[in-house]
Amino acid sequence: MGARKRHSPRRGSLAYSPRVRAKSMEARIRAWPKLDSEEPKILAHCGFKAGCVQIVSIDDREKVPNAGKQLVSLGTVLVTPPVLILGIRGYSKDHDGLHAEFDVYAEDIPKNIAKEISLKNKQENAIENAEKSLKKIKEIFAI
Repeated sequence: MGARKRHSPRRGSLAYSPRVRAKSMEARIRAWPKLDSEEPKILAHCGFKAGCVQIVSIDDREKVPNAGKQLVSLGTVLVTPPVLILGIRGYSKDHDGLHAEFDVYAEDIPKNIAKEISLKNKQENAIENAEKSLKKIKEIFAI
């Protein structure tokens, strides 16, 4: 604002505070739903906003002034990458938090993904190590 004699209204919203650049492009899921069933499920899946579209529809409500007329609404396009589960990872918990105990990968990993990750020859005893450490395991996640 500088050295003004008169006041002026606020510029910008306080709803997005602090107004700084994000540390990373990847979003973080902060709220996980509680799981009530015994079967395993995917709890969340990340996506990002790719753009906006205009949706033209006909208003089918009877008792509104625009009944039977075209409405133009805005829509958001979300892009989500494909989900491929490669294996499972078991975590044990102590006073420092969660620690990875074992990784078990699937046998038929696609070639384009197998080039990107290194399995470090741990596949030979992975299932045996997982069975040994089942008593310590508190949580199991999909990789």
